[in-house]
Amino acid sequence: MSLELKNISKTFASKKVLNNISLSVSEGEILMLLGPSAAGKTTLLHIIAGLQNVDCGSVIFQSKDMAHVPVHQRNIGLLFQESTLLPHLTVEENLRFVCRAKKYSPQKQNAEIVKVIKDLRLENLRYRYPQNLSGGEVQRAALGRVLIRKPSLMLLDEPFAHLDVKTQYALRSKVKQICRDLKIPVVYVTHNQQEALAMGDKLAILLSGQLQQLDTPHNVYNFPKTLEVASFLGDPPMNIINAQVENSLLKIDNQQTAIPTNLTNGQITLAIRAQHITLEHQGVLGIVDDIEFHGLGFLFYVRTQAQRLMVFCHEKIAEKGDEVFMNFAVDKVIIF
Repeated sequence: MSLELKNISKTFASKKVLNNISLSVSEGEILMLLGPSAAGKTTLLHIIAGLQNVDCGSVIFQSKDMAHVPVHQRNIGLLFQESTLLPHLTVEENLRFVCRAKKYSPQKQNAEIVKVIKDLRLENLRYRYPQNLSGGEVQRAALGRVLIRKPSLMLLDEPFAHLDVKTQYALRSKVKQICRDLKIPVVYVTHNQQEALAMGDKLAILLSGQLQQLDTPHNVYNFPKTLEVASFLGDPPMNIINAQVENSLLKIDNQQTAIPTNLTNGQITLAIRAQHITLEHQGVLGIVDDIEFHGLGFLFYVRTQAQRLMVFCHEKIAEKGDEVFMNFAVDKVIIF
């Protein structure tokens, strides 16, 4: 059971929100669709679900073009930020409502409800109404409604965005495990970069309606293919540095670095993460103009003659106003 999108484009009021998107998701695979607000993520999810038509392109699922397949026949599990629970029904009644809609026998209804309640640890919630549940409990119950219908494809649109961090971690881990066990394609929309990197088998970066990169989270994070991805992904984001090549030497603000290059003379752009720059006794000179504590260490903002770079260190080895020298991990520098 695989999902494939071919050349999907969509325009609203003369604004192209999706431009020629092509990707695939295999069975048992979680694709994280990451981008900022208004990038086109939810529109793409709605197109897959059949809630939105395309201008051009096709959605292929299980080798079948879904263009003329009604929404109710697609057997898709949808989970959004907003609760899908019926407010006048208890958690168990919400689950049973779906079972009846699927025409399960009474015996199968009971068996499936027991299984979902156990899997999602809903035992203490089964007789409570949605208004008496916390945000995390509501989403666990809503996930139960999705799972009990045994979908062939799951689409999740930032389902945990409004929950506290502890609850997000617990539910993310549970959803990841369940999706693996189901062995169905999963498309998970998020703007949370940590969530995208942690949960996905594949990561798609969507910026302004363009699919910028599709690869494993590790490869997208460490080897961004475009300057846009390098600028977007990471906390803190990558340093984007203007540099010059002079006689095979790479210079930053006319200061020589140890970064080798065989490029011809001229202006280039570098990208490097803050944790791949160290403060030492020689290198590119700058002045610390701000310091932030980030739990695992300190983020130094270092201003050179014309640029401001971020350097992450585990110890507070300099103070605001100090002159420091920056060295760059040669194998971590990306040249655009």
